[in-house]
Amino acid sequence: MDDLPQLTTAEAAARLGVKPASLYAYVSRGLLVSVRTAHGSRFDALEIERFARSRRRAEPVGVVPGSPLMVLDTDIALIEDGNLYFRGRDALELTREWSFERIARWIWGRPDDADGAFAVEPDALAAAEQLASAVPGEDSLARLQAAVLALGARAGAADAVATPEAAFRAGERLLAVLPRVVGDSVPDDRAPSVAEILAAALVHDGTSDPTLVRVVDRALALAVDHDLAVSTLAARVAASARGSAYSSVLAALAAFDSPLHGTVSRDAVALLRRVHAGESPSRAMRTAASSRAGVPGFGHRIYRGPDPRAVALLEDVAVLDSDGSVLNAVAELRTAVYDRVGLHPNIDLALAALVLAGGLRDDAGVVLFGIGRVVGWIAHIADEYQRAPMRLRPQGRYVGP
Repeated sequence: MDDLPQLTTAEAAARLGVKPASLYAYVSRGLLVSVRTAHGSRFDALEIERFARSRRRAEPVGVVPGSPLMVLDTDIALIEDGNLYFRGRDALELTREWSFERIARWIWGRPDDADGAFAVEPDALAAAEQLASAVPGEDSLARLQAAVLALGARAGAADAVATPEAAFRAGERLLAVLPRVVGDSVPDDRAPSVAEILAAALVHDGTSDPTLVRVVDRALALAVDHDLAVSTLAARVAASARGSAYSSVLAALAAFDSPLHGTVSRDAVALLRRVHAGESPSRAMRTAASSRAGVPGFGHRIYRGPDPRAVALLEDVAVLDSDGSVLNAVAELRTAVYDRVGLHPNIDLALAALVLAGGLRDDAGVVLFGIGRVVGWIAHIADEYQRAPMRLRPQGRYVGP
């Protein structure tokens, strides 16, 4: 090991999910190396990450201890042989051919699968903007949560019932309002698309071009659904108890607002930005890997190989990367991480590349991922409303004294 940032005993044990005594047992058996310093033992962050991955290789893909909690039928997204499908269609092809709006309506089974923008209701927008503007700082995810809370609070009786139609109406209202509460710049067009609104709201200088809009639209569409992610399960649990579509989306956002799920792209931006600025991938990775989450933007519990969403989005980002410097940084990181840890880029690294190449705010990836995933949450909520109520209530097994 060298003088680059290392993990403490507590950090290394937390990353592996073991007690310090177990960590030192690995050292004594020659499985890990530690270095004694004046401040205690230190561990190579990437060696810990590689060891953590090696301990999972004997398990079936997508399985970790304690999972699956349950297996639920779904006809929304399928992940098979390293490919992603939306309702039986290849997601990469679909998102290349159709707009985000059209995919949303199609996923929801709406009769009109046109590309038209979602109509905004001035009163609903005003209520959402008022509450979202009260959020201190520039926490876009908190603004989204506030907007959903405001929309749910003003929903009438017809929108509070647990029916698929109510869920779809809520989804259209959410996709009309949420993009408008994360920034101050909205295109003059009377009916801008979600991508047009977000491209203008999230770019640093408040201006965007058609190329950026197209890539943002693809990013939104690729995020629509991804099996039963923790946020999607949270939405279904709330819907199972017959919470409204708004409260169920709030439950999803609460689970989404987490460093191991929805906000990873923020850390991936920080990692990629350091490499883009000239820092060596080795040093940048050691700093980034000093958390329980591992190397942000790499690896996925479902895919053995590359994340197909990342492959598709990185290809699109190339048209924004005028000097190629962002994708060069991605390539440097990809090689270094794979050589040291054996991990491939995931959607969070692709979103980070979009942030840098498109000149977007650092939290833009979180916003695009969250708003895109609203489509899937609504589809799952509507489906859960047609199932037996309260079915998603696991039984605990007491193991205490």
